[in-house]
Parts: sequence; structure tokens; C-alpha cells
Amino acid sequence: MLSSLRLRVLLLLTVLISVMAVYAIVRSHEQRRVELDRLRSDIRVHASHAIERQEDTIANARLVLQAIADAPEIQLDSSTQCDAELTKLLRVRPRYLQLAVLDPSGATDCIAVLPDRLGRNV
Repeated sequence: MLSSLRLRVLLLLTVLISVMAVYAIVRSHEQRRVELDRLRSDIRVHASHAIERQEDTIANARLVLQAIADAPEIQLDSSTQCDAELTKLLRVRPRYLQLAVLDPSGATDCIAVLPDRLGRNV
């Protein structure tokens, strides 16, 4: 009878340990799933912010290109007037360090650089 009781206790402990192990595995799996969902959500948010920043950059570049294309001083043959107009554009567009207009062959027609925006090591 004593060995039967020991066997029952041993069997009960085995079942309890097995249930606890299964519970730990299921809980761990659920925690991983929740963490993956949170990470996916964070990635979507960061990707959305990156897309917004790129769209802003593209829109800003389009505005600058349109301003350059619409400026009559830039379309003239006078590089002095073109340089002055590009310098004005640089002053109102702090994102840019330098603007240049090239001819179809790639030669520079006019250029504007604001030295105060350049770093000391440049």
C-alpha cells in the first residue's frame, strides 16, 4: 500500500510539473506574440514618420526647382544676376548649402554658396 501511495504522489507530481511546463510554454509564446505585435506597430510608426519626412523633402525640392525655373534672372545669360538670384533663394532655404544651374552639357551656368553655412572643416 505504501508503494501505491508513493506511485500516486509521484504520478500527481509528474502531472503537475507537466501542466506547469505547458503553461510556461504557452505563456512564453503569448508574450512573444504580444511583443512581435508591438514591434510591428513601432516599425509602422517609424516607417510612417520616415515617409512623411521624405515627402516633405521632395516637396521642398520641388518648390526650390520651381522657384529656380520661374525666376527670370536665372533664365538670362547674365551669370551675375543668376548668382544673385540663387543667393536670395539660398537665404530663404536653410536646408541648402549650395545651389547651381547647369546647362544641358553639365557645365555650370551660375552658382551660389553661403560660406556662413559651411562647416569650418570644409
